[in-house]
Amino acid sequence: QSDKAPVVHADAQMYPLTTKRPRQLGSDIIREFTGETVPVDALYEELRDVSLQYGPAFQSIVKLTRNRQRGEVLATLQRPDCAGEDTGAYILHPSLLDGCFQSALSLMETRDGAYLPVALDAIQVFDSAQERIVCYTRIVSKDPARIVCDFDLADEEGNVFAAIRGLSCVALRGKSDAGSFPKGDYQRVWNALQPLEKVDQNVGLLGVVANPADLLADALVEVCLSM
Repeated sequence: QSDKAPVVHADAQMYPLTTKRPRQLGSDIIREFTGETVPVDALYEELRDVSLQYGPAFQSIVKLTRNRQRGEVLATLQRPDCAGEDTGAYILHPSLLDGCFQSALSLMETRDGAYLPVALDAIQVFDSAQERIVCYTRIVSKDPARIVCDFDLADEEGNVFAAIRGLSCVALRGKSDAGSFPKGDYQRVWNALQPLEKVDQNVGLLGVVANPADLLADALVEVCLSM
């Protein structure tokens, strides 16, 4: 056991829900929402341009229309097949929840750089989520350092099953190049170790588990094959 004090990464307070369910998302929102329809591939390319990279399990947005002038987004999300257990195993599936947060980031311009969600005021859950949902996002306040957003999550008929209030996303101070993380984000740091004095001759195999596009994995394999 360590004698160091535990590190608190997050804290929250939970209460029985007494708030009334929000009204349905009416036809004026779901059917008559106007704005720029963004192809999904282009959306995730925009996010990659500010070094926010989402793997297949977290690419849950299947349709998105945004209106940057009004600060609003209407997105349709579906749990990817590769995203583990179905939505019934969760109160809010992580992939769908993160997709809602991604919809807010789509309102930012590439020149604004990266923003990351760091805190929220409340999540209200009224019913279980389906595999395919609709998320209505709007910015309630914005400055160069932070945006604050509200979300209503509904089924495709507009029945609201959850509401997220006061999600804060902070700026990471500028776009970085594609080969590095945004400033302020978690960084990959390599620390040199002393060379081994001897190598166990019984070890003949090395397994490398990585994303196919990971250049570090390719470099490790190349070095091992040259030994």
